[in-house]
Amino acid sequence: MIIDDEADYLALMNEFSAHSGMQAVTLRQWDVEHLPLLDDIDILFLDIHMPYKDGIDVIYELGTVGFKGGIVLMSGAESRIREAVVKLALSLNLRYLGSLSKPFRLAQFKRLVDGYQKKINFERLDSPFKNEETYSLDQLKLMLKERSVYPVYQPQVDSLTEQVTGIECLTRMEHRTLGMMPPPIFIANLGKSGLIDDFTLLLVAQALIDCGPLLEANRNISISFNIVSDSLSKHFIEQLIVILEQSSVLLDQIILEITETYAISLSPEALYCVAKCRAKGISLSLDDFGTGYATVKQLYDLPFNEIKIDRSFIVDITNDVSNAIVQATINIGQQLKYRLVAEGVETELQKKLVDAMGPVVIQGYYYSRPLKIKELMTFLNEKSFTGSYVL
Repeated sequence: MIIDDEADYLALMNEFSAHSGMQAVTLRQWDVEHLPLLDDIDILFLDIHMPYKDGIDVIYELGTVGFKGGIVLMSGAESRIREAVVKLALSLNLRYLGSLSKPFRLAQFKRLVDGYQKKINFERLDSPFKNEETYSLDQLKLMLKERSVYPVYQPQVDSLTEQVTGIECLTRMEHRTLGMMPPPIFIANLGKSGLIDDFTLLLVAQALIDCGPLLEANRNISISFNIVSDSLSKHFIEQLIVILEQSSVLLDQIILEITETYAISLSPEALYCVAKCRAKGISLSLDDFGTGYATVKQLYDLPFNEIKIDRSFIVDITNDVSNAIVQATINIGQQLKYRLVAEGVETELQKKLVDAMGPVVIQGYYYSRPLKIKELMTFLNEKSFTGSYVL
């Protein structure tokens, strides 16, 4: 559905929809009598400034009826107005897909549509996994051995040298009957089973076996692991350090990622853990930076030495506000001599805008999706990267 009071844009969007294999319903104004049409609408493209009922009125009504489709804002309105409308949509639990700033092109339209279709297909795929599953420690060990659960590695590339300087270890699970299980559901089930600590230790050990030869031969490459907040206990960190020290990987090649939301309120035991890690030479990364409302003083006080700029700011980096936040984060990080990682970089434009702000490590689909270990080795051998890697 396209709602816009400008006939030219309705005609253009109708053409774009046909080109993308979609059937369009076009409206020059919104009225309550159109509500029944929403049952068959997957994506709603909405102008903000319209007579009678504007886009803000429409958003509010969509929230009251629980519209389940995606919403794309079309407007030439200033970015702060769009931001306010987006916040309204999110507060109403509506699915915001992005904005198209008038005038826009077919490629921009298709990017939003294709991204939404992929997400919907993924959600349909994961629907069998809504029920909670529990595991035993022996089952986890067997799943790792059989590779139904396995680590994957997403490269991190220096924006100036085009060299891989790090890899983040993530996890994937292939369900025995239903196929690929979304990581958030698998991790949540592990938490409910009380096995997240054990699994993290097993995953780290497996990753060090996989990547040990690579990291031993290329001491300039680091490997990052996500640590959930509940794992920051004295017992867990002691076990983790034993595993790390028994590997061929140097401790200063290890980075532990902790989300900002939790890091700004560390308990005394958690502070013990992060201090212990830093004293051992292990780096600490403040993950999802910008989403936890840390003050500059807290940032200075915490013993972190890497900032990961949250992907939500990168996705919307053409927006003046997001752009300013990314630039400010990079400025602060440079002053504090932090390693800076921009997550979720997918397009040439996003990379170009980040590059212009200063030396940053790029992580995202622009360079590579998360890879299995053999795929990672192939990736590192590609001629598109400068430098050589001993494998």
